[in-house]
Amino acid sequence: MKKIALIFPRFRYPSGELPTGLATIGAYIREQIRDIEIILIDTSFNPSFRYIDEALGRFKPHITGIYMDVMLAANGLEAARLAKKYGSLVIAGGPHATMAADNIIKNTCIDAVCLGEGEITLKEFIEAFYEDKNFNNIAGIRYKSEGRVYKNPPRPLIQDIDCLPSPAFDLFDIDKYIDYFFQLDSFCPDARGVSLTVSRGCPYDCTFCQPTVRTIQGRKVRIRSPQRVIEDIRYLQKNYGLNAFFFADDLIAAVPGWLEQFSQKLISQNIKIAWACNTRADTLDYPTLKTMKAAGLVKIKIGIESVTDRIRNGIYNKKIKQEDITSLIDNADKLGIQVFGFFMLGAPTETAREMWRTIRFAAASRLTEALFSITTPTPGSALFDDLVAKGWRPPEKLVDCDFNRVKRPRMSRHEISSGKLVLFKKIAYLYFYLHPARLLSTLKLLRGRRGMKKLWLKLKRV
Repeated sequence: MKKIALIFPRFRYPSGELPTGLATIGAYIREQIRDIEIILIDTSFNPSFRYIDEALGRFKPHITGIYMDVMLAANGLEAARLAKKYGSLVIAGGPHATMAADNIIKNTCIDAVCLGEGEITLKEFIEAFYEDKNFNNIAGIRYKSEGRVYKNPPRPLIQDIDCLPSPAFDLFDIDKYIDYFFQLDSFCPDARGVSLTVSRGCPYDCTFCQPTVRTIQGRKVRIRSPQRVIEDIRYLQKNYGLNAFFFADDLIAAVPGWLEQFSQKLISQNIKIAWACNTRADTLDYPTLKTMKAAGLVKIKIGIESVTDRIRNGIYNKKIKQEDITSLIDNADKLGIQVFGFFMLGAPTETAREMWRTIRFAAASRLTEALFSITTPTPGSALFDDLVAKGWRPPEKLVDCDFNRVKRPRMSRHEISSGKLVLFKKIAYLYFYLHPARLLSTLKLLRGRRGMKKLWLKLKRV
């Protein structure tokens, strides 16, 4: 029996955000390879290396795949060391592993790195391991052999992601994800839901996440068909009693007609479920919102970042007009759709006055909820590279690239101190959630069965 372990080493911020990518990789491998046993070691709700060690010790995998983004990379490397203790071959994948492949492969506990999409690459890697251990012809990997690092050609993107199987939800403790799901709390504190990801790719050039996303997933947005997504929703409803879900994708609204088709199918198939999605402020018009509302949409989340054009479009390169933001908020409000706004405080050269403008806008707006994060450039992003070129010294520890905390050095000479950034962030939350317009709704969030627990999870990010 072939034995494969997948590790998702998240130690901070448990939530209902299911790592659908790993679930899809697990499903694809099970579909394509016979006589294989897969376990997924997810530390989201058991954040300890002891938990990883014990799981690896019981299972003793032949191959261990480890997901690494910037904040999970340090934990991922420690997990890799534990896997090597049991004689496992270790392959790293994910955003940070892709963007920093040369650095990751240098670690003695890493045998290979998967660059970009992992389904086909990991399948071929597993097959090669059990056949002749010749990894020469596997596109999309770095690997080591006899002390030498080999760099294979890149792998083309999967153009039709409908060819991939439905995510292997059974690999996860879905009930835990449901218990920690807070994306629709403002609509229903007791909603039973999870987050889903159904698309890949990004055509935009925001400096805080590009070219990372484009390198991994390409510029073109590829998305699963509405009917395939509905089949997954039906499965989750039937097997886990879901009555809500959240599209964690940033750009499903950027695919012309997809949301309208999806909404029409929900309506025609009489699927009663509350849902929410992320969107850009310039991609949804009133008629589309109206159709989505009829299909169960209760909330949209938009990246506003800053109300100062110099910051939003100059530094972040969002290419979104302020009137697009206010128009979307107004249209949603007319339809009774809640709006969640994402804001970033502390951009390079951003002044206290500019931050106050953003905070005052958020508090006085018709937004239902808001998240205020600290601008924290991540390795591989254009913002990061530009600042380093100008002399900025990034945090020594990757785990400190955490936009929920202020651990980074100043990014410009005139930037306000980290202590003041923390104060701005706390004031922003107090000003927003204790504003008379939403104080009552804030108190209602505590009435749900898991209200206090979820509030504590949110506060840990503040």
